[in-house]
Amino acid sequence: MRRGGWRALEPGLLRGYGTGRDLLATARDQPTVENLHEWRKRVKDLWYHLRFLKPLSPGIVGGQADEADELADLLGEDHDLAVLRVSIETGAGEFAVDVDAVIGVIDHRREQLQAQALQIGQRLYAESPKAFARRMHRYWRASRSTGRAAALA
Repeated sequence: MRRGGWRALEPGLLRGYGTGRDLLATARDQPTVENLHEWRKRVKDLWYHLRFLKPLSPGIVGGQADEADELADLLGEDHDLAVLRVSIETGAGEFAVDVDAVIGVIDHRREQLQAQALQIGQRLYAESPKAFARRMHRYWRASRSTGRAAALA
């Protein structure tokens, strides 16, 4: 990072944020297990970027990192329930209970998780990728200026 600076970080940040934003739209329109899982992977990428950038603006970027972490957790729980549902459906004859009731509970919880995830996702991916990268770059420049001022003092 010392030699490449912002130019080393920006392409991956732009690509990751843009892909995550696109996958939010896909998951909203077609909330399949696969689409939600792909979105989760990109949310985790964004979370890693935001954790790295958190020192630039701990309150703002840190808050976004926390939201990305929460979003990844929600999507992870949704995926776990989707896998559980498939396991129950494929082994339904082996259970001595009414699996329809269990599947109903799973489906209801998944609806709740997805609604929460979409709400957080709308906030997290509210900016265009370029606007997001510009804002992060401004924090980057401000942090470097602050560091220079502290070194001079």
